[in-house]
Amino acid sequence: MKTTFRESEEVIVIDFQGFLNFECQEPLRQNLASLSQRLNAREDGKQVVFNFTDLEFVGSSGISTFLNTLADFSNQATLPPRYYGVRSEFQRLMKALADEAIFEFYDDEENAVRGSKYSH
Repeated sequence: MKTTFRESEEVIVIDFQGFLNFECQEPLRQNLASLSQRLNAREDGKQVVFNFTDLEFVGSSGISTFLNTLADFSNQATLPPRYYGVRSEFQRLMKALADEAIFEFYDDEENAVRGSKYSH
């Protein structure tokens, strides 16, 4: 799995690409912990948006560890992170393995950044 960070003045978009695997878990956990510390130290905070559009997880190892990493980040975040491009089967797993309230799902990046659940 490849993870890239795109940052603007108001938002950080984290793109996941490829297949979820166990080997990527620790670097991701460390990167998100560092990001959380940086964002919590700021007065204004930035919105974090996770892009799952190009993430494959069928038959992947490390799903529960991945979800726990996201849940930990969500619990530490000043602003609740937003998620888009999350396939319905992955949404079900996320809701089953963590507190459903910490995951906010959106249709696309534009709506996730704006905080609008549905396209108009």
